[in-house]
This record gives sequence, C-alpha cells and structure tokens, in this order.
Amino acid sequence: MSKQDTLGLLHDNMFRKDESLTEKQKEMIRRYETAFTFWLDKPWISDKEVRNFLMSHYGISMSQAYVDIKNLQFLFGKVRNASKEWYRYMANELIKEAVSELEDTDGDPELVGSAVFIARTKIAAAEALVKINRLNKIDADPFDWEQIKLPEFEPTNDPVEAGILTGTTRAELSEKIRKMEEKYSTQIEINDIPYEDVSGD
Repeated sequence: MSKQDTLGLLHDNMFRKDESLTEKQKEMIRRYETAFTFWLDKPWISDKEVRNFLMSHYGISMSQAYVDIKNLQFLFGKVRNASKEWYRYMANELIKEAVSELEDTDGDPELVGSAVFIARTKIAAAEALVKINRLNKIDADPFDWEQIKLPEFEPTNDPVEAGILTGTTRAELSEKIRKMEEKYSTQIEINDIPYEDVSGD
C-alpha cells in the first residue's frame, strides 16, 4: 500500500474503531489523535513542542515525530491556519480581561494606576493579534485557476510579424537583408602562411 493510500486509510479511521486495521496502523492513529487533540488545545505551540510531546509521550525518535507532524498536517491541515476563530476568541478574551482589571479596582485610586497599565498592555496584545493574523480583513475568495488561459502562439520566422522589428516595414526589412547579403557574400581571400619558428633558438 502506498504512503498516500495509507494516509487516506488513516484519515478515514480517525476517532473511530476499525478492527480491520493492523496493530501498526492502530498505533499510528492513536499517536495522531493524541497529537492532534494536544495541538487543538494549544494552537499557538510550535512544531518543536509537538515533536517533544510525541517523543516523551510515545517514546518515538525525533525523525519519527517529525514524520508524524508532517502526516498530521497532511491529514488535517495546519492547525494554526485552519481557522481564525481561535485568534478572534483569544483577542476577545484579552479585551474582557482588560475590562475586568479596571472593574476590580472598585475605584480605589491606589489600584487604578496599575490596573490601567495592565489593561492597556492586554488591549495592545489583542490589537497585535488582530493585526498579525489579519482578523480585521475579509478572507479573499479562493482564486479560480480555471480562468487563466494560456496565450496562443503561432510560430513564425518573420521578425516583423513576431514584433521584434517594430516600426519597420517588410520592404525596408527586405532591402536591409539584400544589402547585408551583398556586403558579406563576397569571397574572402585566405592566405596560408607557412609556420615560422620565432623562439630565437
């Protein structure tokens, strides 16, 4: 079974039991399910952290962990790019926490100063999240690649037709070719000179 077929089989059997799978395939599915759930819980984590999780949790080698990550991304798409919803949620939570910081002061002048600083920091972090992840932009519709049409080329040995000699008529081109043929078609005399040793010996 090819790698593509194996991944297709694993994808079809994720998060459900199928007794027809081999033990090796079941073990792979368990790893993928665990890693995917771990990744969904923390979409911001790096591939390196997922790699370390797989290595410590399942005792697999570093290279196998990276193979698993690559296969996971093939099966589910990159978790961080799957949706903007998580980032929107996080930005909203930061803003709510900022408001909560201010509400918790109960007007106490001693607490207001530090609460304002913390609130501003959280709001700035939320704004950065929005900007970096383009949450305030409408996702562009996927481009229809079928609209691209290849230009039709017709081979020609006519430089005027090919657009190489723009501003030149065919008559002018023919005259130029005739003159060049006249100039370069005359016989060139080649004189054979015998070898002469000039080394001084």
